[in-house]
Amino acid sequence: MKKLFFTLSLLFALTLTASAQDSKMTPEALAKKEVSTLSELVGLTDTQVADLYRLFEQKHQMLADKNLSAERKAEVNRIVGLKLEATLTGEQNKKYAATKEKLEKVMSEATQSK
Repeated sequence: MKKLFFTLSLLFALTLTASAQDSKMTPEALAKKEVSTLSELVGLTDTQVADLYRLFEQKHQMLADKNLSAERKAEVNRIVGLKLEATLTGEQNKKYAATKEKLEKVMSEATQSK
């Protein structure tokens, strides 16, 4: 349960950082970067890459909406976190939890360089 909470919190933090600067980087580019980094860290299959790209693209499109409330953004992140956890295998979830700091750093750098 703690891992799930932390994973969701991490996704929320990454999304807030990304959404603050969405005007400089498209949702597609953000999704590609997020999937690429995640794939490097946990070894995604081609099917997982395609599925998660669509998921992250939708997430970034929704979070780019300036009229979206903080509560709604939190809900979007919660749902994305649950879908991510369901998509990854048990071993991939373990790797993801073990490398969360690296993912957070890479995503932070990506959003700052926009």
